[in-house]
Amino acid sequence: MALLQNYAGDIKGKVIFTTGVSPGSLGSHFAQSIAAAGPRCLNLAGRNRSKIQQAADEIKASHPSVETHLEIDLAALDSFRRAASQIHSLAARNLLEFSLHHGVTFTNLANHLTFSKIWTGASRSSESAHDRARGDPEGWKGLDPKPLETGVSANVYAALDLDLAGPWVDPVKPWATSALEAERLWKLSEELVGEKFTY
Repeated sequence: MALLQNYAGDIKGKVIFTTGVSPGSLGSHFAQSIAAAGPRCLNLAGRNRSKIQQAADEIKASHPSVETHLEIDLAALDSFRRAASQIHSLAARNLLEFSLHHGVTFTNLANHLTFSKIWTGASRSSESAHDRARGDPEGWKGLDPKPLETGVSANVYAALDLDLAGPWVDPVKPWATSALEAERLWKLSEELVGEKFTY
């Protein structure tokens, strides 16, 4: 990845925490890509420990000098709490975090779907209806899927470019920054996990 070469010096010797790490995922591809630049340690997180281990093994096979740690099980709230406490303790060390939306990128995320189910008119119609219900008039207009290598470049850019100013790498839709939508999502999340969170 050409972009990675620009940041190799910023990666060497660093400790990098990445979520969503399972074989074939953006998180795994990001970790595998930056391992070539020699970080001190890659802390990997995901929902399935055996898949995180598989991704760690792939990194070790191609970059044996890079240390890996399996940090959290994203499906367990207690695991989140332990990791959040650890990460919070590092706040004084100039810790940066980014949450990214890569657009449409070909990953293993929809492995359970056939290609025809993903791209049929029925799926597209229901997706467009869902988008309209959310207030997004565009639906899938201008769909331009990216290969995994291109999709992960947003991770590299956001994680390593120190000149980024502000919270957004690209312009966002108004509902993505809506306090009302944030509150609705917070309440729904509490309902789904069966727990109240204070902030």
